[in-house]
Amino acid sequence: MGHFRKTCCTVFPTNACNLACKYCLASHNDDNRPPDQNIDINFAKKGIQDYFSHGYTALRLYSSGEPLLCLDICHESVDFAKSLVGDQLSVEAQSNGVYDDAQLQFANDHIDILWVSLDGFPEVNDELRPDKDGKGTTRQVLNTIENLQKEEKTFIGIRATLTEDTMFRQKELIDYFAFDLGIKYIYAEPVFEPVNTEVTDSVININIMNYAKAYVEAQNYANDKGVFWGNNWIINFDEKCVSGCRACNDVPAPHLTTDGYVSCCDLGLYGNTKLQDLIYGKWDQEKGEIIYDKEKLDRITSRRVENMKTCSKCQISDYCAGGCMGMSYFETGDLLGVIPDFCMITKYFAKKIPPGSFDIKYLHP
Repeated sequence: MGHFRKTCCTVFPTNACNLACKYCLASHNDDNRPPDQNIDINFAKKGIQDYFSHGYTALRLYSSGEPLLCLDICHESVDFAKSLVGDQLSVEAQSNGVYDDAQLQFANDHIDILWVSLDGFPEVNDELRPDKDGKGTTRQVLNTIENLQKEEKTFIGIRATLTEDTMFRQKELIDYFAFDLGIKYIYAEPVFEPVNTEVTDSVININIMNYAKAYVEAQNYANDKGVFWGNNWIINFDEKCVSGCRACNDVPAPHLTTDGYVSCCDLGLYGNTKLQDLIYGKWDQEKGEIIYDKEKLDRITSRRVENMKTCSKCQISDYCAGGCMGMSYFETGDLLGVIPDFCMITKYFAKKIPPGSFDIKYLHP
């Protein structure tokens, strides 16, 4: 399935976090970022209702912190979504997996697909993803994984961030995730700049071609082992597309922020973000309505191959469609922009991993 088929309503229950990750994409060192807060549940319900009225049935829990820190909102969002679509509802979450008993129970009872952020071997993950006191968190994450695996109700995948130290150890990581932990669906990508920074060179912090070459070797190794080793550049390689992701669909998949805004992308984390073109709606509490900006919606949904000069004549545009809109906009300042380095490695991947030659069952987190 092409990534544009990941049609889900994303609720940001809270922007609070229990970790202090060294490379945090949603860095808290941002004057524009609102203080820790929880989403207005009435806004969340209205956003879910508006989106599901188009026939969609998937709810996603995400956050610039840890979504399951606000279990009341998670419970109410799931219950409300289920009241609209019944057993058709599917629930997905991207989470750090550092859970107490109540969070573990919620995940087991309500989450169908859980993507756990885990950056590799314990010593690596403890260094990159400590808690607020600087202590490693891997033990808690592995406890979560082990307990959910026992129940066999929730699909668990890994979302790993690779640094200079680990991008050349991808084969070792495959063995660790797949055979030590029993998880065989992993997306592994290099570290990006936090979205509150000004991009002066590239949103990527490592040599992107070195990553790409090591990735191809690792992907071939993973295939031999029966493991899926994915990344953000091949997410449409299994199906032709005209737009790169759910953000650019005729009805963009909404991301409901804690401060009452609707974004089309995970990178639009709050209303005063530097990535203003990703924000296309605002909650009106008095009216109990979301006010959508049609002009912004039109610009967002215009990111299609036929409108992108760089892509219109590209041989692999049908399997890429310009790549990640959020990252491209972050680097170029243009919703129709593309990142040259991303084009380069996507074309490299297409030579080594022919589009149309494999299926992607579990879409990118």
